[in-house]
Amino acid sequence: MKYHVFRAGSGDEMAITDDETGAKLPRREGAWVYDRPMEINVTDGPRIGANSSEIVSAVERDGYFILPQTPY
Repeated sequence: MKYHVFRAGSGDEMAITDDETGAKLPRREGAWVYDRPMEINVTDGPRIGANSSEIVSAVERDGYFILPQTPY
């Protein structure tokens, strides 16, 4: 499935979402900046510091996945 990677305008967080506009991403002090599209399937192996099934599950549940993981 096609996902979209965003980087935090400040800090080193990265977000993955299925919405290329970033509208589903949580609000931050700095803006989210679009980085690139990325294909992720639940059966893929680990990628960018997380298990693919964890990423897919979080996007389905919350609309996004944040790396590194931080409490909200």
